[in-house]
Amino acid sequence: MILSAGRYATVSVGGFAAVVLLWWGGILVLGLDRFTARTPADVWRYLATSAGAGAHERALLAALSTTVGNAALGYLTGTLAACLLAGGLVMSRMVEHAVTPVALVLRAVPLAAMTPVITLAVGQGLLSVTVIASVVVFFPTLVNVSLGLRSASRPSLDLLAAYGASSWQTFWKVRVPGALEAFLASSRIAVPSAIIGVLIAEWLVTGNGIGAFMINAQNTLDYDALWSAALFITLVAALLYGVLSVFEGAVLARRSVRVR
Repeated sequence: MILSAGRYATVSVGGFAAVVLLWWGGILVLGLDRFTARTPADVWRYLATSAGAGAHERALLAALSTTVGNAALGYLTGTLAACLLAGGLVMSRMVEHAVTPVALVLRAVPLAAMTPVITLAVGQGLLSVTVIASVVVFFPTLVNVSLGLRSASRPSLDLLAAYGASSWQTFWKVRVPGALEAFLASSRIAVPSAIIGVLIAEWLVTGNGIGAFMINAQNTLDYDALWSAALFITLVAALLYGVLSVFEGAVLARRSVRVR
């Protein structure tokens, strides 16, 4: 279901409150060790009222900006590559037969197992992070956009065929507009995936960003920092998902008005 901006804000506030209650209640009910488990009050104190709150926030935001920038680059790269290849799959049977088996095999390999191979191939650094994040985004986007391109309106396809339109004209005038909804849905879903891919890369490869911040916090037993970082990256992923959801709803609503 696509929500408007106002409705999404309301749902988000309610959802955040529910998560906080479950978080706090889970620690109390399960009797988790307070040495490692942190409540929302602990995180608030770490970020807002403790003596080093300002330094804590600056360190978290610096790490977070690195992760978000890397995720954005991987997201855009993976989405672009998937859309281009999806178009090739629809336009050419030869491309489909050549690429589909390879894509299925690669999709079956866990990302954690693929990360060392990617690192060996492209080295450590921004390129490896971009590739890893792109891989996570690439496959679901490829599947969804390909299905969207193939689900074009049959009467519209028949009409352009009757007028002698070329395959490229049919592709741009019918298939691409027909795949808009699938593209927007896959883009929205790919945002959390891109962030997860970057976190894995930061944990295993680069040693920077919020992923490395969390690893360092765990190694130094700084669980206030660890829980705060987990909260920050979760909120960012939810916020980006929400922004794209609202954008998707606005685009589809405007499109439906034009169709009418």
